[in-house]
Amino acid sequence: MNDIHLFDTDMFIHRLSSDAPVKNLAQRLFDENTPNAICSFSLVELKGNYVQCLILLRRKIIKSSNIAEAANRIQSSGGRKTLLMFAQFFSLLCQKSIITSKDKWDEMKNILITLIDSNIEIVWHEFKNLTSTILDTICCTRSTEDPIDTDGDWHAAIPKCYSKNTSCKVDDFITQRIPLLKNFISYYDKLPEEERTDELNKIRSTANSVISNSKFNWQGSQCRRVGDLIIAIQSIDCIKLISSNRKEHSHLSNAFGYNFLHFNHSEVRSK
Repeated sequence: MNDIHLFDTDMFIHRLSSDAPVKNLAQRLFDENTPNAICSFSLVELKGNYVQCLILLRRKIIKSSNIAEAANRIQSSGGRKTLLMFAQFFSLLCQKSIITSKDKWDEMKNILITLIDSNIEIVWHEFKNLTSTILDTICCTRSTEDPIDTDGDWHAAIPKCYSKNTSCKVDDFITQRIPLLKNFISYYDKLPEEERTDELNKIRSTANSVISNSKFNWQGSQCRRVGDLIIAIQSIDCIKLISSNRKEHSHLSNAFGYNFLHFNHSEVRSK
């Protein structure tokens, strides 16, 4: 067993929260649970989520002629991106106590763009260096690709994986654990229907495919579809996994036999 505490992807985002109680408790967990680690695949998720939203927010601010238009452009994104970008937006406003009056918009916009540029570099560096180590059991090619700045035009796209651009070990990593996948299917099939989330359904389908074919079809974006599975398997050899994702990891930890500490941010966040 690795003598480390594994932190799930979401914990790094909670640590950057503009909500002080959530941010402080997340940071305390990082401080108290050492040595600690992040999975290399979490870097892919963070780049494809938090960093991409910062870049999209930058583009929306540049196109906007006032703060109301910027807010409308953020809202038009829809889904989780809207919530995350609004959180990032207000966090940036708070960083410099920026005046939001209409006649100050041009000045404000320049400050925001500068802040976003520095934040992209800072958070990516923190994602890679905050923990004691990075668990890279799968030798993830995508996790080694940093966001690219081309004169202020940032890019953090996650390429689809194919043989010509990928040299990882995720196929062996998954197929060598077929007994675990069988355990999960047995566990899942006994779950009440209301507890079978979309993510667990995808993992069940993937597990069945791997068992049937003795092969994990990793091409394309398959790993991102079952990221919880990849992180869950790596949690087995750690002291525990710390995550706010209770819906999936409460069941995956039971099926795979790893310790799971739930970070219940809803209990501490400002109301």
